[in-house]
Amino acid sequence: MQAAIRPTVTVLLIILSVLGLINVYGDNTDVLAEAHALACPGCEATLRQVERTPISQTFHFMTDKSGMAIVKCSRSAIFLGAYSCEKR
Repeated sequence: MQAAIRPTVTVLLIILSVLGLINVYGDNTDVLAEAHALACPGCEATLRQVERTPISQTFHFMTDKSGMAIVKCSRSAIFLGAYSCEKR
């Protein structure tokens, strides 16, 4: 039993590392579009700053109407699932 624990933990950590790398360096075009639409619906918003971590993505937009808008998007599970965004 103990002989299986070390390889199992090793494989699990490798999988979590790969998922974290995908969350940070993967294509986020859809997430950015959702965040842009939430930051300023119907107006022009310019992306000023992006923070990408394995757990979430935070976008800072400069908008015509309200100035700075911050939108945080995170997955439904920590490393997996669809992104959902909320304006802060």
